[in-house]
Amino acid sequence: MMAEQTTYVTLVSADGFEFKILRSAACLSKTIRNSLDPTHEFQESKSNRVVLETINSLLCPSSLPQIVLCYVSTCPTMVAQQSIDEESLPAVFQSKWKHNPDPTALPFPRDNPPFQLTEVDWRQLSITDDQFEPHSWENLHHLISIGELDELKRWPSFLKAYLAWTSHVKAKYGNITQYILTQRLFWEPISTEGPISFPLKSITPFEDPADYKIIKNDWTYAVTPGIAHIVVWSKSRLPVDSEGALTAEGRKIVVDFVDREFRKKVGEEKAGEKVQWFKNTTNLQSVRSLEHVHILVKDVDEEVLKQWMN
Repeated sequence: MMAEQTTYVTLVSADGFEFKILRSAACLSKTIRNSLDPTHEFQESKSNRVVLETINSLLCPSSLPQIVLCYVSTCPTMVAQQSIDEESLPAVFQSKWKHNPDPTALPFPRDNPPFQLTEVDWRQLSITDDQFEPHSWENLHHLISIGELDELKRWPSFLKAYLAWTSHVKAKYGNITQYILTQRLFWEPISTEGPISFPLKSITPFEDPADYKIIKNDWTYAVTPGIAHIVVWSKSRLPVDSEGALTAEGRKIVVDFVDREFRKKVGEEKAGEKVQWFKNTTNLQSVRSLEHVHILVKDVDEEVLKQWMN
């Protein structure tokens, strides 16, 4: 009797765990044999449990008793590197415009900006960094508490860099959303048609870490030293009204999340002492198709910031 052909498939979780599956080629369906590369990676796996569930879903039920799983390594370098578009990195544009010899120059035709600019934006574009005072923690608290989010400003040079970068990214990727998905979040939507949606671990926003990602804001507002600007991107939508403002239900979801994920971890004794948050209404959002909330933290240890952003 001819021996059954044996093949191996390697799966890698996003947190650096590599597994080898010893499996019988005969037990694989034709679809799986034709579609699976010898090394199949699952970029969004957040735990070994997810990886194991994925493995089981790929294999025929009859083959499960034959599976041998071998834990191989926890080295993060085992995970395939994402392709980084270096020419589109925000830092490239930030450096160029911060040191631009003509501080009055604009990176776009005045009558055709890459996105809608507010009166505040136009005022920022008419001055230099030396003529602008950054937001203090107290000023941020004031503007957020009274809902004047349109008064949050970037450094003039930073705003110009943001506009130049936006034009570049739209020309290269079609829109900002595509850049963020492929270069910052590494999320794969369920469908590219209609409103963007993703596979979810929980229908409640911010309940499962696999459904959101905390990253540094590449285009932070102008703030005094010691303040860090973070963005939490969510795969699921928050409850909002017709203008994009959080409903009472949506606000409670965010408040509870900020309390447990940020306030508690920095040991904040009084709300607003070290952590503030806000969500822009639709008219102020430059990325409207992806749900996100802004977090501001003050005097937080760098190691804590790294833990948040993994």
